[in-house]
Amino acid sequence: MFSETYQKMNESVTPSPELIQRTLQHAQKRRQPPLRRTAAIAAALTVLLATPALAARTEIGYQALYLIAPAAAQFFQPVRMSCTDNGLTMEVEAVRVEGDTAQAYITLSGDAVDKTCDLYDSYDFHLPFDQEGHCEQVAYDDASHSATFLCTVKTMSGQAIPTGGKMTFSVREFLSGKTVLKDAVVDLDLADYDAEAATAPTWSRPSEKKPNAFYCTGGGGTGGLENIPMLLPGDPLANPIPSISVSAAGYADGLFHIQVQLKNRMETDAHCFLWLEDSDGNRLAPLNDVYHTRGQGAEQEDYLDAVFDISPAELEHYTLHGDFIASSKLTRGNWRVTFLLENTFTEEALTEISQGHRTGSFDRQDTLLTFVSQLEQQEQRTIRGPEGYDYAFQEDTGDAALAVFTCPDGAQLQVRLEKIPYEDTTGLWQVTAYGWQEKAIA
Repeated sequence: MFSETYQKMNESVTPSPELIQRTLQHAQKRRQPPLRRTAAIAAALTVLLATPALAARTEIGYQALYLIAPAAAQFFQPVRMSCTDNGLTMEVEAVRVEGDTAQAYITLSGDAVDKTCDLYDSYDFHLPFDQEGHCEQVAYDDASHSATFLCTVKTMSGQAIPTGGKMTFSVREFLSGKTVLKDAVVDLDLADYDAEAATAPTWSRPSEKKPNAFYCTGGGGTGGLENIPMLLPGDPLANPIPSISVSAAGYADGLFHIQVQLKNRMETDAHCFLWLEDSDGNRLAPLNDVYHTRGQGAEQEDYLDAVFDISPAELEHYTLHGDFIASSKLTRGNWRVTFLLENTFTEEALTEISQGHRTGSFDRQDTLLTFVSQLEQQEQRTIRGPEGYDYAFQEDTGDAALAVFTCPDGAQLQVRLEKIPYEDTTGLWQVTAYGWQEKAIA
């Protein structure tokens, strides 16, 4: 009913010819195509801008119109609070606009959705102004297979978001069935690989391309990546998780390499972080992480070479450790919702949400993660790691709990929660105390 009401209100409003003309002039000023393309582009613009309301109601038309005239595209885009595709539904639950920031709680529900649901950077914010945004999962309901995401967008200029406009949020695909293996010891005797290893042909510039060679896609660390050799992949030496295997180990150009194959990476987002560790727990991080790929589609191969500065004599004192992450299912679709940039709650209700007291929706995890997300901003400290928040409940009595977060810098955050009585509910969770425990300096 809510969606239908706003859609009828929206469809009864049409822009003035002057608005369309100004939008067209602005779009034309931004681009200067070659003369031989001008006629074709002008024809396309004429069709799109002559019938923008119709264009905005098809995916191809909307995307094309948004590229040349985002203000017109958003103006004509009908309000649509929910969208179902491929048996899954995306729905806008709540919207909040304050200053230069807009936030929306958006749920994705269906059999393919689980608590590890990851939008895989496939989401887009569509707004008629320059902006930056991010999206994070804040809740999951197992009974309905529903994941709730907090989607936040801010203007690049810092100016206030004009209320009454529209925002479109779209998702193309998501991952589920994620496996996360943290701080795992890999069953591999490093001393067995203390000799020079065979290397594979690689290239990083078009002029260097060779048949069957691996292309260097990038990486990180010290120095240039293009001169770091890649080990020749072989049979698996170890399999930490199904989508990641150790494919080679040994020395090249005086440095020790551990190579892993990231299987079906484009559909599993398989990735890992490797290090060596001695018996006292001292870690040796890689000098470089270098990625290579070969082939396309079903034939694509992806590898990571972790490069360490360690002598052959020292290998027997170290073991290989890593964090290994991969998903087992990629679901594709076309989910798109459009909503008005107006608060959908009263100030009293918004206050309840910020405190984790949204009746019937915010559970213990919602309250905890909402608090920690706000704490990161207030204290300017990084709590969330590359794979999300790393935390565990050390105390749990049912009505009280102590959550301990491990931060990327090694510090720990302790958060105590208690369930308090609240009308028409079985009790709602509230943060009652928190404290930091800094990492000890050796």
